Amino acid sequence: MIAQPKNPFTKAKEPVSIVELMGGAEAQGLSEQDYFMAELQLFSELKNQKILEKEDRKNIDNFKKSSIKGLLLANGLSAVLNRLLTKIKFKKIDFMNMHFILRLIIRLGIFGFLNLNVVSYQVMNLYDLREYLNKKYIPRYKEYMMTGGHPMAILNKKYMEDPDVTQEERDICLKFQKMSQGPMMPGGPRI
Repeated sequence: MIAQPKNPFTKAKEPVSIVELMGGAEAQGLSEQDYFMAELQLFSELKNQKILEKEDRKNIDNFKKSSIKGLLLANGLSAVLNRLLTKIKFKKIDFMNMHFILRLIIRLGIFGFLNLNVVSYQVMNLYDLREYLNKKYIPRYKEYMMTGGHPMAILNKKYMEDPDVTQEERDICLKFQKMSQGPMMPGGPRI
């Protein structure tokens, strides 16, 4: 999870996760599993608050739906295959007359094999989605930290045109942006 610096003459490393920017020193002490879970939780929270763009929220929802469908398909297929095993009679081999432990191992093996394939495929998709979201939102979060302003308008460039955003949420965002243009805010004009 350690990124290589872009400029070989500097030791500053670009953050590879938005958790590094938001968490600061607290994020440095996390284990890799805790770090990954914090990142997933953060993106889930950003999605729920509509801070992520609509396409990205849709990608996250599609990932969740495909994961559930894949697991249901794998479990259904393993149930069908296990049921078909009870009907197998090949020469002197009758599946139902095998020792219980052997039948259990075969059944669990089918179940585990199919589920493991689905889970590994979804884990790869999850890592791809995570990298995509980090590459897209790390520069935007840096811009937010430098300029201030409403986080939704900076992190979600299409916030004002988003059909899921209510008029009240748009009004709050506009008011916040007008307030941030004052002389005391980081992005406002200086007097």
